[in-house]
Amino acid sequence: MPDRVLVTGAAGFIGSHLVDALIDGGAEVVGLDNLSMGRRENLSRHATERRFRLVVGDVCDSGAVAAAASGCGAVVHLAAFKIPRYGNALQTLRVNALGTANVLEVAQTIGSRVVLASTSDVYGKSADLPYTESGNLTLGPPTVGRWAYAVSKLYNEHLALAYREAHGLRVAVLRLFGAYGPRQHRSWWGGPQSVFIEHLVRGEAVPIHGDGRQTRTFTYVADTVAALLAALRRPEADGEIINVGGDFEVSIVALARLVHRVLGLEGEPSIEWVPYASFARDYEDVHRRVPDTRKAERLLGFSARVALAEGLRLTIAWQRPLIEAERRVGAGGEPAA
Repeated sequence: MPDRVLVTGAAGFIGSHLVDALIDGGAEVVGLDNLSMGRRENLSRHATERRFRLVVGDVCDSGAVAAAASGCGAVVHLAAFKIPRYGNALQTLRVNALGTANVLEVAQTIGSRVVLASTSDVYGKSADLPYTESGNLTLGPPTVGRWAYAVSKLYNEHLALAYREAHGLRVAVLRLFGAYGPRQHRSWWGGPQSVFIEHLVRGEAVPIHGDGRQTRTFTYVADTVAALLAALRRPEADGEIINVGGDFEVSIVALARLVHRVLGLEGEPSIEWVPYASFARDYEDVHRRVPDTRKAERLLGFSARVALAEGLRLTIAWQRPLIEAERRVGAGGEPAA
């Protein structure tokens, strides 16, 4: 493990948990975040930590990246803009393309290793399941904006491997599947489980897109972070693309029912069926998304350990008090200390 690590997107969901783990492991950490989606509160436990420094800056600013990376033996690049389901395709493409180019250029200049976070979205609509890292990718047309995220992250992967070929950059690419847990964004940005918790705690119907039969696998954040740490430590990950995910496939409607049950609610959840056409023109969803994780087991010693029900319990224990505190304030009560 390098003595000093730069984490981009450090104040975000996965980034802040990675910072926790690196600091706990004795590393010195520099965090780079423009705080557009990340929150300082996610890093509050390190406010007085001498081995941590937060740089408020943008990965699209090459000077900010170079200054933050100075003296770092490794970079974990998590900063990104996500699925443009409701627009913002241009911002998604710009941030992910330019930001990653800056990180890779700086890393090869100073000789740092890079762990690049990619996404399961790059598999697109592939019917070749479970998804293997050497499998074909099937994306929709550019007229459908939701594919902008997948295209941008696939470009990131190509760019990373091109830097390795041209400059010998030590880089590992991890395709992350459905990370969730405490500090997740409490909107669709954070994933369906986040939205389901939010609505059910408030006593509201659960919004489900389409027919709810589309399936996903989810990965508790501690498992995701364990894979990132392993990629930092293990040179055999260099030059590889590796799936990181759980092995439990669940439909979205079954996920809603599981969240309902873990919350301790009786009966069945009330569901609001949301047609895709109501929020995007020609939206295309993925019917199944399941990773083959044998490569992660072989190269990283990784397998997801936290069962979905347990991970949801831990997530709810974090998210529920926030919702209830906001509800009390909205009802004229005192804000929580």
